[in-house]
Amino acid sequence: MLRAGWERGRLAVSTGTVGAVSYNSLMCSTELLDAPAAPAADAVRAALAELTHAVDVLQSASLDGVEDHAVLAVFRDLEAQRRRMPSVDHRLVTELGCRSTATKLLARGTAELLTELLHIDVAEAKARVRAAAVLGPRAGLTGQPLDPVYPATAAAQAAGTISEKHARIVTGTIGYLPHNLDEDTVALAEHTLVRPNTPHQHHSPSAGPHRPRSSMTGMAALKAERAPRTAVYSAG
Repeated sequence: MLRAGWERGRLAVSTGTVGAVSYNSLMCSTELLDAPAAPAADAVRAALAELTHAVDVLQSASLDGVEDHAVLAVFRDLEAQRRRMPSVDHRLVTELGCRSTATKLLARGTAELLTELLHIDVAEAKARVRAAAVLGPRAGLTGQPLDPVYPATAAAQAAGTISEKHARIVTGTIGYLPHNLDEDTVALAEHTLVRPNTPHQHHSPSAGPHRPRSSMTGMAALKAERAPRTAVYSAG
């Protein structure tokens, strides 16, 4: 259904230029889209080939004779790379939105497109779209690059220092902060929660599944009395 709708479902996206940067009506920079496609496509294919080869080697390489500390080091380094992968996912989801790919293929949205393309359930697809919206790249009205909504969380995830669950906990917790907090206080709260030594895997019974015990203790004063912020990425 998606492939058949490629030609019939095209969306007209108006474009304009401010300075040297082109942007479209979806507020996505077209700088990457207008660049020569072949070199970029070749680079992506080469990177995927290297990734595939690396996984093949890790799956089949003998561990005989490898000392315990080396096995632990491999596990730790592999986990860091695993944690970095969502940041690539965010880029791809954002790119699909900028290109209106779902509309071109007659899907009802990027989440439905991901469901059919990747054979994942709707809940996971929606969670990926929500995550990309707050942790993925953004562009301003004139096409200038903007930080993600949660820049510290996005940076930590890209570096592999926090897990995907940790990222959900951070953004979900910030979503419950009062609306009248200033930006510096919210940024401080985010940096505090992002720290890898935050014991986010331990929850108090009253903290709920998405709010770590340490955050509930350290930010009790911030949360007292006022209405919650919107928790955009607390599920999935």
